[in-house]
Amino acid sequence: MIDLETSTFEGVDGFCDYIPAVSTVTNITDLFLKCVVLPFLSKETIESSRTWTYLQEKSFARCFTLLVPILGNIVIGIYDRVNRFSRAPYVFERVKQNGLELANASKSLRNDKRIVLAAVQQNGMALQYAVSDNPDLENILDEILPRDIVDGVMDYSGYRLKDNEEIVRAAVKQNGLALQFASPRLRKDPAIVREAIKQNGMALQYASLELRGDPEIACEAFRQNGLSIQFSPLKDDLASVVIAIRENPFALQFTPSFQAHPGVVQMAVEINGLALQFAHEDLRNNDEIVLVAVKQNPFALQYASERLKNSDPIVREAVAKNGLALQHAGYAIKEEKSIVLLAVMQNHNAFKFAGFRPRDEEEIVDFVLNRDGLLLAQVSDRLRNDVPTALSAVTQNGNAFIHAGPIPKNDISVTVAAVGQNGLHLQLAGNIPKNSPEVVLAAVANNVIAYDYASIALKASQSFAQDLIVVQPAVFARFSLALRNIVPVANGAVAQDGLLLQHAGDGVRNTLFVVQTATAQNPKAIQYASLSLRSNSALVLPLLAQDGLLLQWADTLQNNRTAVMTAINQNPLALRFASVPMQNDRAVVLSALQQSARPFEVLPYVAPVLRAELAALHVPYNQIEVRHGAFAVIGVGPMAPGGA
Repeated sequence: MIDLETSTFEGVDGFCDYIPAVSTVTNITDLFLKCVVLPFLSKETIESSRTWTYLQEKSFARCFTLLVPILGNIVIGIYDRVNRFSRAPYVFERVKQNGLELANASKSLRNDKRIVLAAVQQNGMALQYAVSDNPDLENILDEILPRDIVDGVMDYSGYRLKDNEEIVRAAVKQNGLALQFASPRLRKDPAIVREAIKQNGMALQYASLELRGDPEIACEAFRQNGLSIQFSPLKDDLASVVIAIRENPFALQFTPSFQAHPGVVQMAVEINGLALQFAHEDLRNNDEIVLVAVKQNPFALQYASERLKNSDPIVREAVAKNGLALQHAGYAIKEEKSIVLLAVMQNHNAFKFAGFRPRDEEEIVDFVLNRDGLLLAQVSDRLRNDVPTALSAVTQNGNAFIHAGPIPKNDISVTVAAVGQNGLHLQLAGNIPKNSPEVVLAAVANNVIAYDYASIALKASQSFAQDLIVVQPAVFARFSLALRNIVPVANGAVAQDGLLLQHAGDGVRNTLFVVQTATAQNPKAIQYASLSLRSNSALVLPLLAQDGLLLQWADTLQNNRTAVMTAINQNPLALRFASVPMQNDRAVVLSALQQSARPFEVLPYVAPVLRAELAALHVPYNQIEVRHGAFAVIGVGPMAPGGA
């Protein structure tokens, strides 16, 4: 028997074929063995060794090409890459990793027993790529051609590989369904078929008709997969049906002779209640069988007869196990309060399937709304318009307000509960809540946009505006211009968030004490003050001492030496916002450079002439002073302005 694995010689020789110089030596050795040793070996000796078989298969053209270093290796490398699926070592390694790669192999390699066996051991379905497309090819050719020609055709086509017990056994052991690619002879072989159905009972469909009717083999398949009974003539045999149904109750669908058999059907639904769907309609109207089915699976109720879908004991049993089974109950029993209550207690979502009367039952409605307020959408119109009911729903889930009736939407208590969870629900409220300070305050506290839905009267009220600012300062930006121009209103807003000054009216932004309030809360608020106040040194200088970069908004003070020095003392980078004359002022510039931990960041804002003067001194900035209007090194004579 040929070795299944690639020989060591084959692997080493194949690797050396890609190494210049080494390949020359190894192929001289190969030529010697092919020309001197192989001719004296028997056919049996060659076939029994993978090494000798490999040497026999290796072409002289390949050996001679590889005698040329480098160029020969390049040619063979390209050839092997292009024809890799025609090379046995490559294909063998590929199919060991993925048997289905056999499909890409050349026809000759798909007929190689060693390669096909490796492929089917990895994936049994690879057998399909090693067989003829016509399973009766050999019989057909036998009728029109001499036997010796038929043998040649069979060997070339690969047909006989599907008739090889070793290969087929390996294939079905890995995947029973590979039996479909076996020869007719092996599909009649009890041992092969047993191996297949042991792996997958559904492989019975590919066995011969005789074996599909064999009680021993067929029942073995039924035990592995009950659904395989559909492929056997034994579907009318009680013992066989029982075996199949015990493995899979859904096998009942393939046994029409027993779908009206009470014992068989009861056995099926005891295992899986949903098997009731395959029972005869008479048994789906049988109280005892249907009760057994819904006990096993409450959703089996959907397959019961209309009479039993309205049966109190059966429906009660179903909804007690799973309330959602109520959806399959009859229309009449869905109106029964006790049934619906039992269902919703098991699963409150069952309320969606209740009849009209239970949707108007306060006891049931209160129960479900306390668990899911959104179920308010399912209750009767009367209760959706009931304030206590709506309040219960909205308290549980504010979005239930969407489903409330007009009366609750005009109720302050219900609306407060809703907007407290989602302020935007104010837009759905009636006029009374929209005009209620309590409601609008709660809404704006949750979402400032809710202010837009308040009544006109409330949005015009100064006192209410001040109350809102306490709750949600950002609402100031949504006030009318008239309110934003009222000093007390604006002052209350900027006291909590100075940057809200940007939304104030022009008159307010020119009011000193409002701007002082804003900048006390956030110095950056100065940018929104009027131009006249931004030029007020008494107001701005203390702010520059806190944040020198605020100089950028102090327009007229950017040329004020005191203001600029105050700013750069706090942050040297404030020189950026100083006027050009200040950037040319040696004392200002030197002060900025000496105070900066990273002077190179300040230098871009120094006038070019001064940068040149400073560079000419070649000393650190802390060793420079301004003397007689020029830069000078401390302890050394002054430098002439503009000179080196």
